[in-house]
Amino acid sequence: MVDGVPGQLALVEAFANTVDVEEGTDELTSVERFRQWLSTQGRDELVAPADLDLAWQLRAALRLELSTHDTEASTRDSGAPAHDAEARERSAVAPGDEGEARGHGAVAPADDGEAHGHSAGAPADGGEARGHSAMAAANGGEARGHSAGAPADGGEASSRGAGGDDARGPRAELDRLAAGLPLRARFTEGGMGLAPTAGGVQGLLAEIVAAMVLAERDGIWSRLKICREDSCQWTYYDRSKNSSKCWCGASCGNRNKTRAYRQRRVVGSARA
Repeated sequence: MVDGVPGQLALVEAFANTVDVEEGTDELTSVERFRQWLSTQGRDELVAPADLDLAWQLRAALRLELSTHDTEASTRDSGAPAHDAEARERSAVAPGDEGEARGHGAVAPADDGEAHGHSAGAPADGGEARGHSAMAAANGGEARGHSAGAPADGGEASSRGAGGDDARGPRAELDRLAAGLPLRARFTEGGMGLAPTAGGVQGLLAEIVAAMVLAERDGIWSRLKICREDSCQWTYYDRSKNSSKCWCGASCGNRNKTRAYRQRRVVGSARA
């Protein structure tokens, strides 16, 4: 799954892939696991329970955004109810031995006891997105029906943004989360850009958001995608000439095509 992602998007890609559907693992299931992942990125940051919760919400919104970059798949799934997407994720990823399946009920982190998992009956505004499969991040399903931290009726009550645009789309949650991050525009002799105004986990999350914004400005944001193969859903960078790649690698493409071929044969045999 090495895809040669540009350096400016390397952290974004790595963050999106903190959930691995194929392996059934999730680096955001506890403060300790998140801290270990940060260390692999060269970031030895202190992590508070609130930092973990914010990171989980941002990843959910990010993966939902990335799922729209495969335009054919987005069109195909546009009429599917949110709960169908979540159900696909639950079937695609079996919980690991550490309770990775945050959305399958209460998941109390073993090392610090903070109540991130919440119970299945957690209040609507208390991180209910976490109560719906952590692995639903794989195609953005975790944020599709239940925006983390939003009331039970979602963003419906505020379906129009400040500019009058529909705020129910994939970017509504990203917009809400970005508003609370320490991020500002910077102007230097070398150019203009965005930069975090604080350190720690929030600074790192702000750095991720800044990279997303600048990638869209540079015309490469839509090339960061999620593999269309349901059992993989790895985030990868599409370097094809016309940005038409839809699988992270040949193995996923072959797997998908073989399955489709077998399904056609079954249908053909039934009709005969």
